[in-house]
Amino acid sequence: MFPNPAKQYPNLTEYLLKQTQIERQESNSKIAEKIIPWLFVGPALSFLFIAQFAWIGILLGICGVAATLFVKKVLVKPRTPRQIRQEQSREVAQRLHQMSKRRRIHRDIDTTSLVVLDECAKQWNRAQVALADPIWKSDLVPAQYRSIHEQAVMAVDDSMDDVMLMYRDRIPSEVTNREAMDYVEEAIETFVLREPTVKQAPAVAWEAQKVAEKLQEIASEADRIVQEVSLYAASPHTQAKSLDLVLSELRTIRQAEEELHEDTTA
Repeated sequence: MFPNPAKQYPNLTEYLLKQTQIERQESNSKIAEKIIPWLFVGPALSFLFIAQFAWIGILLGICGVAATLFVKKVLVKPRTPRQIRQEQSREVAQRLHQMSKRRRIHRDIDTTSLVVLDECAKQWNRAQVALADPIWKSDLVPAQYRSIHEQAVMAVDDSMDDVMLMYRDRIPSEVTNREAMDYVEEAIETFVLREPTVKQAPAVAWEAQKVAEKLQEIASEADRIVQEVSLYAASPHTQAKSLDLVLSELRTIRQAEEELHEDTTA
């Protein structure tokens, strides 16, 4: 009866799906972290039982406990504040994804927010694609750009985490199916009144809009750098210039070696 709201916000839908997949992978990793220590304790307890609490059994039990503590300390590293924030953001994204699948996201969140979230996701993806280009590892990229590349990648991800967390307390903590009466109300608004209920956008929507604008700036700048460097790399003069650069560096190294030799023999 009603069009799938996910089709109206394709960029947001794609982002939420990616984050949900990452969340599942993280959940599997957490399960593995809980199981690994018991791989050491289990055999130790078995030997403890077989030895009927003899001294060797007690010794093996102590070794098992020590191994567990070692694994937790060395293999299971504590999460950083940034990682914890990422997990919280993905949890929000997972709830939003469920809301989208159950066709209720447009009923729980105002249209302005959904448009802004879709724009944030669009610019985030643009920046991700541009910053993931292999050209950034090339020597053709100016050193000052290469030095801030990793910082830019982190800033883009952190910005989307901020946006997700803006809506953490504005969406249901548990996503359930829509009630039948809600479908009836939507039908009346759409086909009878022809005036869907308009929710007022929260203040965080305008904060998210600012993030979208900054993401757009980063994406555009990253695109510009990639295109300029790609065009330069495709230039017929690039190879000759690269050879000149190598020869220049070799001469510099040779001169430095000669000066070093003179200093050591003086």
